[in-house]
Amino acid sequence: MTTSTHSGLPVAEVALTGTWVNQLGSYLVLEVDGQGGLRGTYRSGFGPLAGRSHPVMGIYDVPPEGPAVLLSFLVDWTEAHCVTAWTGQFFPARGEMQTTWLMTTETAEGEDWKATVVGHDVFRRSV
Repeated sequence: MTTSTHSGLPVAEVALTGTWVNQLGSYLVLEVDGQGGLRGTYRSGFGPLAGRSHPVMGIYDVPPEGPAVLLSFLVDWTEAHCVTAWTGQFFPARGEMQTTWLMTTETAEGEDWKATVVGHDVFRRSV
């Protein structure tokens, strides 16, 4: 996995850059910085914020051996007063990201138990 491209970045990092879509039609556009940082935009494909783009920031790690890149990224849904964090693995050979997400919203005092929802997304390269 440590093979380099003409840009000097490992192949896995270059493969992570681009546009991705999940099973719900949400779009994730990512760029790597070559130092473990991610940035981009996320556009939800459903719900009250569908179609609106939000900034993405995150991190990634390319293990020296192994089939996957570890990653985590965050979106702040300012209009909805909630935050979602995705974490998971990018498998370059499959062109797929397997992620688990946590979305936390504001709740009334004493209702902390319902502040966070857990889910799973699979992102594939958009064509």
